[in-house]
Amino acid sequence: GYTPADFVSDLVAILDDASVERAVIAGHSSGAQVAQLFAIVHAGRTLATVLVGAPGPMRDHPRVGDLDGLFSTLEDPIDPSLLRGFTESLFAGPAPAGFIDTQVAESLKVPAHVIRRTWAGIRAFDISDHLGHIAVPTLIVWGDQDRVPVASREAQDMLVRAIPYADLVVYDGVGHSPHWEQPARFAADLADFVHKVAA
Repeated sequence: GYTPADFVSDLVAILDDASVERAVIAGHSSGAQVAQLFAIVHAGRTLATVLVGAPGPMRDHPRVGDLDGLFSTLEDPIDPSLLRGFTESLFAGPAPAGFIDTQVAESLKVPAHVIRRTWAGIRAFDISDHLGHIAVPTLIVWGDQDRVPVASREAQDMLVRAIPYADLVVYDGVGHSPHWEQPARFAADLADFVHKVAA
C-alpha cells in the first residue's frame, strides 16, 4: 500500500529492525503527513516531530486540482521533462548543479501507478481533528517562497494552532524544500532541536 498509514507501518518495521524504541520523526512534504500520523498512532515511540513544507488538508482546497492534473493522470513511460519542471518548482532559486538531474533520475525509477496511488493517499489525508493528540515537541519548518498551493503559510499556521507544543521556523527566500536549498542551516536547526529534546 501507498497511503500515509501504510508508510507509518513501514516506519515501524524499520525502527523495529534497527532496535530503536523511540525516535524523533521527521518528514518533508507528504512525509510530514506520515510524521503526524506516526506521532498520534505511536505516541509512546515518538520523542518529537519535525514537519518540513507540510501540506494542510486537501479535499476542499481550491487549488488541489492543479496537483490532480499532474499526478492523477501519469502513465508509463513518464516524461522526464514533467518531473524536471515539478522538481525545479520546489526551489525558490537555482538548484545546485546536477541536483535536479539526480532527482529526476531517482523519480523515474518509480512506476506511474505507484505515484498515482501515493497521490491518492496524500490527497485523502486529513487528521486535522486529531492534531491536538500530538503531545511532543514539534518543529515546523517552512520556506516563505513555497509555491506548492497546499503547503501555504495558512497550512503552517493551522498546524501551529492545532499541535500543542509546536514552533514555526520560517526560512526567508526559500521554497518547498528548505533542507535542499539551505542544507547547512537546516542541519544546524535540526541538530539544535534534537539536542534540546534529548536534554
